[in-house]
Parts: sequence; structure tokens; C-alpha cells
Amino acid sequence: EHDMRHDFYRPAVRAKLAAAIDPVEGVVTAYHCHSVGQSIAAQALPRQFGMPAPGTDTSNVEGADDQAYVFAHHKVTHTTVELPVGVGFWRSVGHSQQAFFNESFIDELAVAANVDPVEFRFRHLINRPRHTAVLKWVAEKAGWGAPLGTSPDGRPLARGVALHESFGSIVALVAEVAQGEGGLPRVHRVVAAIDCGVAINPNLIAQQLESSIVYGLSATLYGRISFRDGRVEQGNFDTH
Repeated sequence: EHDMRHDFYRPAVRAKLAAAIDPVEGVVTAYHCHSVGQSIAAQALPRQFGMPAPGTDTSNVEGADDQAYVFAHHKVTHTTVELPVGVGFWRSVGHSQQAFFNESFIDELAVAANVDPVEFRFRHLINRPRHTAVLKWVAEKAGWGAPLGTSPDGRPLARGVALHESFGSIVALVAEVAQGEGGLPRVHRVVAAIDCGVAINPNLIAQQLESSIVYGLSATLYGRISFRDGRVEQGNFDTH
């Protein structure tokens, strides 16, 4: 309980994205992502190593400035804000928010261009053979484009796709989701593909993928730390 109430937390981050689409070619011609959030390095380096805070914390925008899609004009900016919350490193650091921002926006752009989300991604993976292969593989294994039908409890199913590279590994996911009780999403199936380079132990890679999917779903659907009157409200797993 002390740990949950007095830990260093993942920073809250918001982003605003804008893009221009060629109406004939159906591709993005200009892209801008601006995010706002606390700097982890500004707190962690003095706290852990006694080092001064860096002038620029590039971990804020990792996954955005180096995302895989190729646009004719690509701009990424970030504003650092100071908040009275102690923050620390979460696995994947900036990628954890920027991948969500970017892939959600890519889906919105695909809808605006009236192009299938997988095809829309292929159009922007110019000279990206590894990314293209991972996306193609996951789409084939997930049966992308085939009718989905309903979930075991009779609810309509929908599909979502995402592609991202982080620290040398390229991962693509397809999730089959239905609306559950109370309107909350319920994930029925996830298909993953990864190109992490040379596979020394394939079993460990599978374990990493499977556990990270469960961990990500837990954080997305249930994990929450909230503050009231300057104090963390959650004290143990029954309220977290």
C-alpha cells in the first residue's frame, strides 16, 4: 500500500494530431503530432543519479519522431509541463503513449481516405520491407477481411490493427473486440506478429508477447491511479 500510494507514476500525456490527405492518391501528404506531458528524465536523473536534468527529454516523443510511416512532410513537437506528481519510467517509455496516439490517428485517416486500415498502412511503408512483412503476416494469420460474425455471447465483433517499432523490434497486432457489459470493450482474440531480429529463444519471445498483451490490456481497461486533495485514492489491488 505504501508503494501504490507513494510510487513514481507514468506521466499523463495528451496529444493533438493533424494531417492532410491527397484525395486522389489516398495518402498522407503532411502530418503533425504535438504532445504535452511531464518529463521523466527531468525528475529521474537528479533523483537517481544526482545528474542535472537534460535540456531536451527525447523520450517524450520516441515512437512519434521515428515512427515507421513515410510522409512527405512530418513534424513532431512536444511541450513539457510541470505537475506536482512524481513520475518514473514505465516499460517502453514514450512509445507507450505515442504508439497509441499514432495508430489511433492512422485509423482515423484511413476512414477519412475511405481506405482499408491495413491497405492504408501499406501505402505509407515506403522502403520498409520488415514492417511490411510483419503487417502482412499478422493480417494473414488474423484472417483480415474475412467476416467476423459474433462473439460467444452473441455480440457483434469488430477488428482493430496496429503496427509499431520500439527498440529494434517491429510488432503488429490484430484484436477482435466486442462491446461487453456496461459498454466496456471485451477483447476476445489477439493475433500478434514480431520481427525482433535473430531469435535466440523463440519461447521467450512468445512469452514476452503474450504477457505484454495481458499487461497492456490490464493497464488499458483497469489500471488507474487517481488523485484527490493531493493524495492517491487507490491503496491496494481491490481498488486499483
